[in-house]
This record gives sequence, C-alpha cells and structure tokens, in this order.
Amino acid sequence: MAQLNVHLGDEYDRDLRAALLTALLESGATLKNRWSGVGGSQEVSHEEWETEHGLLVVEAETYQGLSLEGPAEAVELVTARLADVRARTPVVSEAPPEGWVRRLGRRLALALTTLPDAAGWRWCALAAVICGALMAAIGLSTGLYLPTETAPGLMIRLLTVWVVPALGEEIPFRALLLPGRDETRRPWLWVTVSTALYVAWHPFETLTFLPHATMFLRWDFLLCTGILGLSCALMRLRTGSLWPAVLLHGGFVVVWQTWLGGVSALG
Repeated sequence: MAQLNVHLGDEYDRDLRAALLTALLESGATLKNRWSGVGGSQEVSHEEWETEHGLLVVEAETYQGLSLEGPAEAVELVTARLADVRARTPVVSEAPPEGWVRRLGRRLALALTTLPDAAGWRWCALAAVICGALMAAIGLSTGLYLPTETAPGLMIRLLTVWVVPALGEEIPFRALLLPGRDETRRPWLWVTVSTALYVAWHPFETLTFLPHATMFLRWDFLLCTGILGLSCALMRLRTGSLWPAVLLHGGFVVVWQTWLGGVSALG
C-alpha cells in the first residue's frame, strides 16, 4: 500500500492542531499511542492513529512543522476532512498586531515563570560543567584567574550577585533578546546576537561608567564572557526558563570574585 507524507503547517499553530484533531475523530480514527520528548533544542511529539485504511502517524517537531504520514488513502481522507473542518470554522476577526512592549513583557513573564523539567536540569548541569571547564582552562592558563584566599564579604556577595549582575544582565540579554522557540525559526541567529551584545556590553561599561574595570578589555576575559553568555543563552533556549542561566551566571561570578581574584581585579 502506497505511503504518503504531508506537511500540514507550523507545529505551533494551535488552531491547525485543533482542527486536525477534529478531522481525525470525524474520520473515525482512534488514538493508539502518544509520546513526546526533547532532543537537543528540538521538541518532538508523536501520535499514532488507527483508521480503517491503516495506521496514521502525526508528528510535530520544532522548526520542522506538523506532518501526517500513513497509507495514501487514509492521509487523503483526513486532509480532505481537515480542509472541511477549517472551512467551516467561524472566522474570528484578527486581533491587532501585538505591540513590541507587550510582546517583550510576555516573553519576560514566560521566562521567569517557567521552570525546567528533570531532563532540562540535567542538560543545564552538563552545560555548566563544560562551560566551567572551558573558562577555567582559559583563565588559569592566561593569568586571568588568580587563586586567592577567600575574599571578605562572602555573605553580602551571595545576596547581591544574584541581583546584579546575574539577574540584571540575564533579563535583557537572555530573557528579552532571545525569542521563545514558538516565536522564531532562526533561534541561532538570536543566540548569536544576544551573546555578541552581552560580550560588547563589558567593554562599554569600562569605557563609560566603570573606568576602573580595565579587566573588561582583556581578550581572555571577553572570550570567557562569550563562553558564559553562549552557555546561558543555550540554557534559556533549551528549557524556556531564565533561572538556570541566572544560577550559572551568579555562581561563576561568586566563585570568581571570592576565590579567583575578581574583587581586586575590579578595583
């Protein structure tokens, strides 16, 4: 029996997915199996529907779209039913385009209220280890990081670092500048843009209101900053949550300022 695979549209089109569900049910299909998972930065959902003409597979994958695969006769029947469902669905007047202020506010709220699942936390932990190893290899070999005795004021530092710079820099560079995965088909472009601006922010600080922070002009510092920024951006992209990036950012700043000469380097 000939097989047919049809791309139906965007995976995040909720109206399309609702219409497809209606079309499947009206076609007499019965859901037999369903699973979903994450691989890298891709989310995949897989459904198997039994029909009188054979098994249909509905898959939705990030950046790939929503597809229907199975025996040609079954696929053609469901796609025809889908067109009928969409044609008879009442057309609701389009809402005015969402303003950029509201869009950024919604993006920030989502990043702050989303928490990673167990798999997301494990992925972030691995990313943090790799990030830390790369930064340590660079900083210790170039003299950027100088192991010292514990700098005074650790408790105050623990309270303040999580606000500035951790949360204070993660909000603009990783929450606001990075669109959610349902907002763009070019996530890597935005990862690159946000990371580049994050790196550039540090020399800007030195050249404007932090003239004593000359370390921010060192190539090895900027390289480590880029690694940290990229890691934070990937955590945000992978989990949809800002909090792993805040923890990573704040944790490294505490370690640097407390045991690796960061306090004296900043004057």
